[in-house]
Amino acid sequence: MLNFSALPPLSLYIQYPWCAQKCPYCDFNSHAAPLTVNARQRDEAYVNALINDLEHELPAI
Repeated sequence: MLNFSALPPLSLYIQYPWCAQKCPYCDFNSHAAPLTVNARQRDEAYVNALINDLEHELPAI
């Protein structure tokens, strides 16, 4: 069992699932999505959902 004198640093990776094009080496759940009028609304909704989820989980961390 590892015994730390201090907690290791906390890291967080957030995958943004929309790309201009799908890279051939990418294994992430991502989708090529051209910029449209609705893209800004989509992006804002996604970021707001991420922030809400992180704030909800914060007490557990």
